[in-house]
Amino acid sequence: MKGEQIIERVSKAQDAEKSRFNDIHEVDCVRKVEILEVLLNAGDGTEKSPVRSVYQYWTKDGRLIAIKDPLETKKMWDSV
Repeated sequence: MKGEQIIERVSKAQDAEKSRFNDIHEVDCVRKVEILEVLLNAGDGTEKSPVRSVYQYWTKDGRLIAIKDPLETKKMWDSV
């Protein structure tokens, strides 16, 4: 992929992300919360499931609230 194509893809992704928040006009509340960050090794080493580091974010009462997986991020960027 050429540099211009990469820049165009990144620009489209940034525009899409910005448009998701166009209706937000002001911050209503900010507070500090405590969460747990868990770093896992995931994947079996195949092309479909390469070995990678995955972050999970949990509340103190045991609810999974977010996952940061580089493979899922790559899929997101590939669809842009």
